[in-house]
Amino acid sequence: MSEQSKLVELDIHSVEDWRVAATSLRLPLAIESTNGKFRARMRSLTVGGVRFFTMSATEHRSAPLEQLTQQGGEPYYVVVHQVTGRSRLFQAQRSADLERGDVAIFDTLMPYRREFFEGNTLLMMVPQQLISLPPHGFAQIGGLHISGHAGLGAIISPLLTGVSANLSALEKPGGIVVVQSIIDMISAAVMERLNLRVSGRSNSQVELLMKIREYIMANLGDLDLNPQRIADAHYISVRTLHALFKEQGATVSTWGVNAGLRWPGAI
Repeated sequence: MSEQSKLVELDIHSVEDWRVAATSLRLPLAIESTNGKFRARMRSLTVGGVRFFTMSATEHRSAPLEQLTQQGGEPYYVVVHQVTGRSRLFQAQRSADLERGDVAIFDTLMPYRREFFEGNTLLMMVPQQLISLPPHGFAQIGGLHISGHAGLGAIISPLLTGVSANLSALEKPGGIVVVQSIIDMISAAVMERLNLRVSGRSNSQVELLMKIREYIMANLGDLDLNPQRIADAHYISVRTLHALFKEQGATVSTWGVNAGLRWPGAI
């Protein structure tokens, strides 16, 4: 499975069109129009396993697809950036009201609901193990609101607005570097918001995690896949492999099962 894609642009004219588009783009959102009509314009691009979506739409509500809720699905955090207009996110007994420039984060493995009133949004689906947080921070991330007008949020917000307006630029060779930087900045903003101690991690570690994830996802159906094979394919030790995932508050086994692997034994 390739974790890279070309820019896709879609004009959507009904809820049924949305269902088709969501399936083709692997975007785990079910849409319900609040006024009986639904129109949207969307662009989609995947860079290094991180999925980007820009969307302008009429008023609607969204929730996870029933199949994703039942089966767990691939573990992502979705970063919502309100480019213009306003929306609201509900998750983990939190309600995040987003105005222009604000950011919110939700976990695709937990129940959530979004209300979209007007404007444009940028969605980033980030593989969960790429977000660098202390282990206890992951329990607090669902439904988190980050202001785009103060602290690190005020630095990230203009960058995300620029990404939304120039999504095709991420297709260029330097795009992966920008994506790595955005992920680290989001991690830092979350830690600031939760008053957690900031832990450093180099871009090379982020890139290695991306490559490992892509390798695992490309070999989902291989029952012979195991930590030793994964480590050998990336010229690292099994100990280093486990350490990379432990830093994210997870294990190779836990993440692999969430991603859909069915290994015969625990790893």
